[in-house]
Amino acid sequence: NSMNSMNSKFQSLIFDLEKDYIIFCDSMFRGTYLARRYFASFESFGRNKITVNPNQYGLAHPIWSTQEAQHIAQTHVKPEGIRDWIGYGMVKGLKMNVNLISRFKPGQMTERQYLTHFLLLESIGNLPAMIGSGIRHMKSIMKMKHDAVWIDQLMEENGNERMHLFTWLDIRRPGILFRTGLLLKQMIVSIILTVTYLLSPRVGHRFGAYLEETAIESYTAAINDIDAGKLPEWKNMRAPET
Repeated sequence: NSMNSMNSKFQSLIFDLEKDYIIFCDSMFRGTYLARRYFASFESFGRNKITVNPNQYGLAHPIWSTQEAQHIAQTHVKPEGIRDWIGYGMVKGLKMNVNLISRFKPGQMTERQYLTHFLLLESIGNLPAMIGSGIRHMKSIMKMKHDAVWIDQLMEENGNERMHLFTWLDIRRPGILFRTGLLLKQMIVSIILTVTYLLSPRVGHRFGAYLEETAIESYTAAINDIDAGKLPEWKNMRAPET
């Protein structure tokens, strides 16, 4: 996972989380009819080297500079076709639920409200990759055919999203009621996504991509609030050990 060290500021950590989402959002749209116009917005990102830390078990990730992160423009891919709209509608419904629970109002939120929001998002964020990779794995072994790189890419993202969740858990350990609510939400979304991927993998991928866009919006809002001095506890806070 592309986390900063303990000497890094907390704001840099949020930049790292946001960059991870951009990378995966990029891949979820790749290879589809949306790719040609979608990737035009990524041409200015530059080439980032891949490094492997021999002291960590995590998978390799691109290394982004803070300057690159600060010049990323927030984008949105407009749905085209019924499957796009289904995936987009599913995310919109989930987003409304998460925003209602966390009282998501950028510029008017406390650190605790942002933590609640991120815990809700990250508890769901790894499900598309996990379920998608599992189903593709089963199809591959049942058909006895290779699956190119999709299984590996989705499994990598699954592990990456899991570490996002543990990053926030290092900052706040929710109580039993909150954890129970997260578990129920995960179970419901897992069932829906499993059925979705079985019926239409493209809708499942669209759900994952639009969920990444939602996360990018949330992290961007948090970074803007930190810069504006509205989250003083996080201004000079060090990144957790995760």
